[in-house]
Amino acid sequence: METRHGQLTKHRQWSLPFGHLGLLALFVLMSASAAMGGGQALPLDDEAVFCLYYWVSGESMDNRDLEELSRAMGRPTYTDYKPSEMFTRNSLRQLRSNLHQNMSRFNEATRFVRVLTLAGPEHDHLDPATLLPSPTPYIQCELRAGDRRRLEQMVSEALGRCPQAKAPLRVAFFFKPVRVRGAHQSRNMAMEQVFLPIRSVVMAPVQVDVLNDSSKMIHIPR
Repeated sequence: METRHGQLTKHRQWSLPFGHLGLLALFVLMSASAAMGGGQALPLDDEAVFCLYYWVSGESMDNRDLEELSRAMGRPTYTDYKPSEMFTRNSLRQLRSNLHQNMSRFNEATRFVRVLTLAGPEHDHLDPATLLPSPTPYIQCELRAGDRRRLEQMVSEALGRCPQAKAPLRVAFFFKPVRVRGAHQSRNMAMEQVFLPIRSVVMAPVQVDVLNDSSKMIHIPR
């Protein structure tokens, strides 16, 4: 099942994202407008993917999804660890409020950026699992069908624009959300077959830039 937002009717081996969220946010604030011709760009991290699913689908945030996100981010502070949360839900309410605040920055022109480092020319594989974060086992992020080859071409073109650059290279991938997709995964739990709802935010690549290219005024502080 696919849902659109309610308001909207060659290969390389890559490592984990370069630096931490604060540095990436600084990069976004200072240089995303230049990279995207003036359009806003936000970091494509776990929280962004989680928020994008609910922003595009128009659904209300589910408590179980919020708890899964909290555990995945290393902050398991809900019912499993604090029985009082079974009654007050204070942490859930706070997290939901923070995420809604993040979502308030989204609009139809927003693009999302993921920065990776090119490990070296001896590897020839672009790993979507590294490129696109999945915040929980049940809310994931994937490329639009057929866009992987297009993305690989964009990477080759970006590398061709800076032939003198040497690995490791920092590369910025810009995406936009196009829809969400729902599916069910069958698992055997306690000798019983269960079907788990797996939901994905489908992203389309819109631009690739090599940040080490001295011809571009795009830099991430180390």
